[in-house]
Amino acid sequence: MSDSEFRAAVSPFTGALAAYARAFSFLGEFNGNVPAADSRAMAELAAEPEWRTGAWFEPARNAHTYVGFLTQFLADHLAAFAAAVDGASVGPSYSHLTIVRAIVEVSPIAHWLTDSKLTVAQRLRRSIVYRLDSANEMGRMHHLPEMVAHSSQARARCLEFADHHNWKREGKALAGEKLPTNGQAFGSILFGDDPTGLGYTLWNLTSANIHGKWYAIADGLKDRFVPNGPHDPHGGTAPIIVDGNQLRRYGTMCWLACDAVATQRMALMGWKVSPELAASSTALREQSAELFAATTT
Repeated sequence: MSDSEFRAAVSPFTGALAAYARAFSFLGEFNGNVPAADSRAMAELAAEPEWRTGAWFEPARNAHTYVGFLTQFLADHLAAFAAAVDGASVGPSYSHLTIVRAIVEVSPIAHWLTDSKLTVAQRLRRSIVYRLDSANEMGRMHHLPEMVAHSSQARARCLEFADHHNWKREGKALAGEKLPTNGQAFGSILFGDDPTGLGYTLWNLTSANIHGKWYAIADGLKDRFVPNGPHDPHGGTAPIIVDGNQLRRYGTMCWLACDAVATQRMALMGWKVSPELAASSTALREQSAELFAATTT
């Protein structure tokens, strides 16, 4: 298949994916960037005075803001996936998996933070766990004293807030709340209990790709190996191919994870789905149905 034929074949999918990413990014703007009056999020903001401290004045608003930033992160990467598949001058054989890894890593955190069924206390605990993890990561840059200082300050604020509310700390958990487990949490969003560990497998494979591990970047080469000829029995070639169905599978999984976050966020904020988000979701469902039907026949 030529490059032009490949682009034509994938363009309905990548177009719908790009449209969804844009609508996902503008979901807040479409709803005026404020929670609905009768929403759970507005109730959390109303309850904020009983949770604030001198150093942490808007804990509920901060928790909602983290999800807003993570939504933008996910939308940005989903759009980048569509662009990498549709407009790449080389491949994509590997680059799209870097994007997939980011979505696999971040979508469970956004989903966890925006769970529309949480109590105020649970959401605030999760937001502090998220910030504490960030502070700990920043503190690993020992060669930059200013970053270590910022890390210490951020950690102190988080722990002060937790201590003020008598939230017990155990390792990385705070009053029983801890960040989602890498890979496993992504699988749970897509596959429920994920007993076969598909999410964790995907997390590992995309990680190996990012770090250039041979088993990942050489995947499938053996099956495509062609000897150069009888006079060179130990040499040969193996094409590095672009698998359109595989690209669409990865893109579909990323979309489904982002859509789970969008659904939770709309439930939390009391927001309505935009026409663009609804239309692109319908198009992606149709594309997904076609893909999975093709892989099972």
